[in-house]
Amino acid sequence: MQTKTIKMDIRSTPQKTGKKDAEKTFSLTALMMPETYLKNKFQKNENNLIYDNATGLLWQKSGTKYPVNWHQAKRYIEKLNKKKHGGCSNWRLPTIEELITLLYKPPRGTGYCIEPVFDTKQKWLWSSDKCTFISAWYVSLDLGFVAYNDVSSFYHVKGVCKISN
Repeated sequence: MQTKTIKMDIRSTPQKTGKKDAEKTFSLTALMMPETYLKNKFQKNENNLIYDNATGLLWQKSGTKYPVNWHQAKRYIEKLNKKKHGGCSNWRLPTIEELITLLYKPPRGTGYCIEPVFDTKQKWLWSSDKCTFISAWYVSLDLGFVAYNDVSSFYHVKGVCKISN
């Protein structure tokens, strides 16, 4: 597995991808882990937000306090936009491609597959991508894999938005 430092456009529009096509579509291994890892350049700001200079994405440090279902996740994002959280009104649920830019190679033993600059209480994060009409994709930050589950399942949300430099 490789690590890359690149400035790139990452898909931000949600899509429906079935489990059969997920490896190819999301560039994942057979274990549903990223084929390559991005070398991020994270920068904290005063609003509990994290900017990634490598991707141009602004992330919430923590996100939802408690797990929510997929429909509640979308409402949470609407609330962020309504109150212009961090001065932004373009928050959204991240795509799988955006979420896997946060991952790095799983550590040996205990630890997380995400930089400690983020709150690690949120272990599993919803994406905006659907798998079927009743399931959506999520990312495990503690084990570093991508999977899907019924939209009535409960996971956390970290909002994301694109910032132009």
